[in-house]
Amino acid sequence: MAYSSLTGGVALQKVRQIASTQGEVLPFTPDGIYALAKVAELFVDHLLRETMELHDENIDYDELADTIQNDEDLSFLHDFFPTRISFEEAQAKMAEKIHDDDD
Repeated sequence: MAYSSLTGGVALQKVRQIASTQGEVLPFTPDGIYALAKVAELFVDHLLRETMELHDENIDYDELADTIQNDEDLSFLHDFFPTRISFEEAQAKMAEKIHDDDD
């Protein structure tokens, strides 16, 4: 089956490149690459729609991170999209952690 280079948003070549890092453990057929790209596209679409429902149409990092942090189904992304804090807040947290470790 012949597919275009895009599934509407996710480049098949990039998906093929990522899949190839798995070597022979997970060989992908062209249909599998297309399905994986389509799933990624649908996931991003769902994530953006959910974020737009909670916020407005102008989505920035903080709104996306908020959506991810407050959705248990997206807990696997929590480390990749932490809630942004100021440098001063980060310094205070580090100082508190050092103080707690000393006790």
